Amino acid sequence: MKNLNNLRESGWPKVLTYTKSQAVYSELRSRILSGEIMPGAVLNQENLATELGVSTTPLREALQRLEAERLVSLRAHREVTVAPLSKQELAEIFAVRLQLDPYAGGIAAADASDAELAMIEASVPAPGTAARADIGDENRKFHRAIYVCSGNQLLTTILDSLWDRTECYRRILVPDHAGGDVDPEPTHRAIAAALTNRDPAATADLLRRHIKATEEMLGSLLAASQA
Repeated sequence: MKNLNNLRESGWPKVLTYTKSQAVYSELRSRILSGEIMPGAVLNQENLATELGVSTTPLREALQRLEAERLVSLRAHREVTVAPLSKQELAEIFAVRLQLDPYAGGIAAADASDAELAMIEASVPAPGTAARADIGDENRKFHRAIYVCSGNQLLTTILDSLWDRTECYRRILVPDHAGGDVDPEPTHRAIAAALTNRDPAATADLLRRHIKATEEMLGSLLAASQA
């Protein structure tokens, strides 16, 4: 794990504008969501503070924020347990996404500019041209573009947060496919076509089926991993 004193040299040019607590929070949250710190891992606060080059006070503040997000649990003021993968959490996340992703898509189809919708359509790779290593990033960019084109900043923030919460599931359960999505290229092309045709109902329906299929895939993989 990076020592926070060296983050500037490691691509964190804005770290000096953070409080130490914010920097620790961002670092640990990133590592948990990426799967670098594995679900269920037990960490020692004193060791964490030493690794990160901070005192226990900013570390504790950061851990309390992570605990409020249900990413960790604190025990006996020393041990930190990273939240395990959970069927219940996965179900809760997708229950909300099944409502909000189609809603965002319907708004985008109705209200986004022609230029914005053309950019979304152009962002979908031609069949068979996307490199496997790029699929995860392209998948997120595509969905986030729809969120942004809804024009609703609060909705975008909520959906960004929900996406973050599923990222660990994707990376742990589908290690060879960073996107962890179901058949993204043809599905994204169909969604992009519905958007450019300005068909809110079709866009919402395609997104709903797409999100549901992804939930079923991750849920099946999670059940198999816990069997």
